[in-house]
Amino acid sequence: MRQVAFDDALVGLASAVMLQAVEDFQKLQRRGVINADGEIVFHRFGDRIGKSSSYKHVDGFRHSSEAAELCEFLKGWGLELLCDLPGYHACRIRRKLGLSHNQGRKAQ
Repeated sequence: MRQVAFDDALVGLASAVMLQAVEDFQKLQRRGVINADGEIVFHRFGDRIGKSSSYKHVDGFRHSSEAAELCEFLKGWGLELLCDLPGYHACRIRRKLGLSHNQGRKAQ
């Protein structure tokens, strides 16, 4: 049985986070929640379904702020940070998604 090193596990975790973010972004784009520029265009998150205690959601996202945070992650320095671990290029991921990089935000 192969033993997993800490570095391998960290790279796997970073890759999984990036993959999930990209898949979520693409699902929200297909549903019309995010436009081609990566902006939120659908604001009916968080409304209750009729008189029940359940909320409307779009692929697991209940609030527009969650979709906005996803876009901020993909456009900002968070993606850059995770891409450094496995050696991926954030610019290629953004180009594939049709996003631009936010230059004004920096890690603190």
